[in-house]
Amino acid sequence: MKVLVWNCQGVGSTLTIPHLREVSNLFSPSMLFLSETKNRSRYMDRVREKLNFESSCVVESMNRSGGMSLMWKDEVNIKEIIKTAFTIEAHVEDREAKTTWWFIGIYASCDNLIRKSQWKVVEARKKLWGEKWIIARDFNDILSNEEKWGGRWREEKSFTDFNNFINDYQLIDIGFEGNPWTWSNNWEDVGEVRERLDRGLCSINWSLVFDKAKCKHVDTFASNHSMLMIDTNPDTRKRKKRFYFDKRWLKREGIQDVIRKAWEKDYEGSRMFRVKCKIRNCRVEILKWKNNSNCNAKKKILQIKSQLEKLQSSTHSGTRKETVILKKQLKEAYKEEELYWHQKARLNWIKEGDKNTKFFHAQVKGRRRRNRMLNLQKEYGSWTENKHELGKEVADYYRQLFTSSWNGSSEEILRGIPSTITASMNDQLARGVDEEEIRTTILSMSPDKAPGMDDTNQAEELKRILVTYEKSSGQLINLEKSYIFFSKNMDHGKKLEVCCKLGNIHMVNQGKYLGLPMVITRTKDQIFGFIRDNIQKNFGSWKQKLLSQAGKEILLKAVTLAVPTYDMSCFKLPLKLCKEISALMASYWWGDTNGKDKMHLCSWKRMSQTKNQGGLGFKDLVNFNRALLGKQIWRLLVNPNLLISKVLKAKYYPTRSIFNCKCPQNASWIWQSLMGAKQLVEDGTWRKVGNGCSTDV
Repeated sequence: MKVLVWNCQGVGSTLTIPHLREVSNLFSPSMLFLSETKNRSRYMDRVREKLNFESSCVVESMNRSGGMSLMWKDEVNIKEIIKTAFTIEAHVEDREAKTTWWFIGIYASCDNLIRKSQWKVVEARKKLWGEKWIIARDFNDILSNEEKWGGRWREEKSFTDFNNFINDYQLIDIGFEGNPWTWSNNWEDVGEVRERLDRGLCSINWSLVFDKAKCKHVDTFASNHSMLMIDTNPDTRKRKKRFYFDKRWLKREGIQDVIRKAWEKDYEGSRMFRVKCKIRNCRVEILKWKNNSNCNAKKKILQIKSQLEKLQSSTHSGTRKETVILKKQLKEAYKEEELYWHQKARLNWIKEGDKNTKFFHAQVKGRRRRNRMLNLQKEYGSWTENKHELGKEVADYYRQLFTSSWNGSSEEILRGIPSTITASMNDQLARGVDEEEIRTTILSMSPDKAPGMDDTNQAEELKRILVTYEKSSGQLINLEKSYIFFSKNMDHGKKLEVCCKLGNIHMVNQGKYLGLPMVITRTKDQIFGFIRDNIQKNFGSWKQKLLSQAGKEILLKAVTLAVPTYDMSCFKLPLKLCKEISALMASYWWGDTNGKDKMHLCSWKRMSQTKNQGGLGFKDLVNFNRALLGKQIWRLLVNPNLLISKVLKAKYYPTRSIFNCKCPQNASWIWQSLMGAKQLVEDGTWRKVGNGCSTDV
């Protein structure tokens, strides 16, 4: 089933109806949800007829603002429909999927307080919607600054409500294809802002039923919002299934004999050829054995349940023994099913006692959704969804990636490097600059320009140097992973021109290199906010109701605490950020009920103590940060010949020990961070006195 949703910003616009008709003819949606229609129901009925939809439900606009409409064709069976001030809820009977689910079209308020109250209404409606539902359209909010382009960055705390809404209700973002932004203010140049305000969020069970569902962003000039084309069952290319060895087979009788006989068969050829043939023969024989054996645990569970129901409904005596045997077989079948999904999910930190099968099933479905390649951006910026072109683009990319472009010519470089420097040459290089030379240089400059080369000329010269380097070394520079810095007062148009000269290189805004921020400013909460965002996203994907407390403990220690470790080894994180991360971990540990946090029966400080002291051994992030930075100071002490040791020593403590140096005001944030942990290392360091030459008393 296909559902088209759009914030049309008034259906009375000249472009709206023609564009809707064009998109409807292209995608043939069964349902259409429009928000901000700005019209009455009588006009919306005429719109429905023009778009060839048979039925509709309308929420009328108030004073030429707002308004919503849901239209559907006769092929869709709507069992129940409910409308509120900001939603239209439809109970859909999906004949193709043989199930029922709820579609909720939403138009959230721009006001934060009103939107917060709307989330509470959604919470109350969840019980009516049941387990399978999807909510889509304009949420008027984003999850992080990564979903925003242009304009000033928002404060991290402004994303809390929307993130909590998604995490508390265990919603899953079905993702998107196409342009990542769904809204634009349509300004030009520097003032343009784009955001992903529109999306589709679904429940876990809806995503399990429609695991191939996709959402396509359809660009339009009739509104500053893009359309969302949601397809619950898209046409996907069927591919031959790979052979996987199932761990459950090891518990079956006869499998080892099958493998042994298949492996003992002799083949002629080289050793590796014989190994390849033996592996292939084992695969063939195992598949034959599998087809002749009842290895499907799911079918076995259904069969045993059916037999148990017959025995329980039977009035004959003497069925007790058969019932016990069947229950034992049912337990074994459930264990096999759990083992199967454990292997498919590729996770190995879950402990017994968790609701494993459902958790693993959700993980597998999520991984399959991430692994699908539905469209690709071609070399010159256009997008393609054609299956043949997708394969060609992937093949061409890797063909160019592993193709050498060695020229072998280094004459230009060697020509500029003389073999020796004579005395006369040295005198000429060392002589001072005379007044006439300065006068001649200044007079040769254009009177309308400041001294110095033009930015684009410098860019062309830099490009020439890079090309020469590539030809001489045989190493191509990856511009996709390269960035360029500009000063704050440089014109935005000039920046774009320089980037174009250098092959569309990226401008550094708040970028990261090897996972670390490239620019550290005073707004460190925003600079390092991505750490909190990543942890929050992980909590959103780990559905806490599927894990026991033991599973949560292992997850927090092994996975969550590993997220900030790399950054903590190089930078001191803001105290506020450490507290926010600890609060997220505490909220995840204690869980929630109906979207509200449970009471925390113990402080996080107490839980951060060692188990010998009565805690659970969670790390205190502030002290953990200091310890990692102290480790870097120790590394500088014991490895003085490292390049980083030489650079930092030459810049900050060229004539003294690292313990005796002071931190200058203009020091980098890395050095300021290291100096913050200096006392920790100094307190725990013992100095062994030798001849006393380097020891101050």
